Amino acid sequence: MANVLKRLATSVSVWVTLLSALIAVFIRFRLPFKPNNISLQQQQRLFTSEELALYNGTDDSLPILLGIVG
Repeated sequence: MANVLKRLATSVSVWVTLLSALIAVFIRFRLPFKPNNISLQQQQRLFTSEELALYNGTDDSLPILLGIVG
């Protein structure tokens, strides 16, 4: 049993795995996290029916938008 533990402790793959895990933990907790500046509420927009009528598919250069709320 002691021989197995000694071989495991000197194995290169064990040390590479442990070093990789330590680097990952260091990066996760030490480096600052920079979230996106655009929140979900800033991305959402309510169109009026007149604005939505422009995106009905008649103009190929504009996307087609579908009114869900009303």
